[in-house]
Amino acid sequence: MKVRTGFIAVVLIALFCLKGYGQDLPRLSPLCKMSQKIGLTEISLEYSRPSTKGREIFGGLVPYNQVWRAGANACTKVTFSTDVVINGKELPKGTYGLFVIPNKDSWKVSFNSNFDQWGSTDYDSELDVLATVVKPETTEYTETFTFEVSDIKSETADLTLKWADTKVNIPISVPVLAMADENIKEKLEEIQNPYFTYFNIARYYLGVHENKKGLEYAKMAAETSGKYWVLKLLSEAYAANLDYKLAVKEGKKALSAAKKAGDSNYTIAIERNINAWSQRR
Repeated sequence: MKVRTGFIAVVLIALFCLKGYGQDLPRLSPLCKMSQKIGLTEISLEYSRPSTKGREIFGGLVPYNQVWRAGANACTKVTFSTDVVINGKELPKGTYGLFVIPNKDSWKVSFNSNFDQWGSTDYDSELDVLATVVKPETTEYTETFTFEVSDIKSETADLTLKWADTKVNIPISVPVLAMADENIKEKLEEIQNPYFTYFNIARYYLGVHENKKGLEYAKMAAETSGKYWVLKLLSEAYAANLDYKLAVKEGKKALSAAKKAGDSNYTIAIERNINAWSQRR
């Protein structure tokens, strides 16, 4: 009896040790967490990354016309900090399970409200908040399954899935200007001396080629400050709106103020602008 009891104790200790040790073993498909900002929107992904290891992937390990978790282990989770547009369809901000149904010529991509599940066995299409279809492309070989946010512009980007010799781009767009307008209105209500805020707003709008709005705020900045860098921006705003006559007029004011302040760098830049605009009047 003592021998049997001792044997059981040894087995239990061994199992306990194995369990504890197993918790420290690396996963074959390691977990990846990443985030990327597009405009004012943050996109976060959490997914596991299997490797090909010489296997046929799409149409093999990942069958065609069957739901796939877009990774390994738990389903892939994607979080958007603001409302977004996916391939032309609106998707509210929040966290979603990302599932795909691959085929040779097209992939169905679903953003599902059930993001807390293992694999895709509990996937329910009724819980899809948004589903869209995209086309796969042949690309350079990728050994380990990868998500990335690519082709980033001020208001758009692609959520790109790559594995083996296949790539899928999921187009995303965000309402950057609408959100910026709202933020600007809120900030202007808070400030006492707004010239520097008007100046930065004007620079932002001119930088994204919203030239009429840029001119509007450049005028507001110049009305509250006659500093030469403000007048220079106003002259550039007129030029961006193709009003070279007023661009030269405001440029000369900026030049006079810059010379008076002894700022040679601004003086040279403003003179260069005036010379260029004078030829276009």
